[in-house]
Amino acid sequence: MATTSGLIDRLAPDCIVRLKQAARMRFAEAATLQDKHRLAAIYWYGYSVEMCLAAAYFQNAGLAPDQTIDRGMRNRLMANARRMKLMKSDPHPLVGWAEMLRWQSLQGKVDSQRRRLLDIAVDLAKNVYRHWRPELRYQVIMDVDVLEDYLDEVRTAAKWFLDNQPEL
Repeated sequence: MATTSGLIDRLAPDCIVRLKQAARMRFAEAATLQDKHRLAAIYWYGYSVEMCLAAAYFQNAGLAPDQTIDRGMRNRLMANARRMKLMKSDPHPLVGWAEMLRWQSLQGKVDSQRRRLLDIAVDLAKNVYRHWRPELRYQVIMDVDVLEDYLDEVRTAAKWFLDNQPEL
């Protein structure tokens, strides 16, 4: 029997740079899938948004671009956010990440343009979350049509997050 390590064991740990790269890769993969596999495309576009928000949050938290972000660090930050009850939703889903980012950013001096950008990020995250959940990976949609409008909304928001990543 082979004794090679598993794929998961060979992956590099998360960091801001890798999260941003993965967001762009998931967006490109979603674009490839969107014509024939709308549900899969929405799934990947949604993950692209989640990675953009997570990268922006960690960047605003002062982490270096290549600093390791392990599961423990991620869980501690989410637990702190839950304890502080600063946001209306769980900090893991998209809206929670966006609200954590906005709250964190607004602790310092923020100009009106940045404040507006953060408000747009929260609104777009809410819009994406109308169509996307991690639980989509378990779905077999046969009797519900994944409308082109749903795909357009999620794709447009994902593109906005990628385009505005440096300012978030």
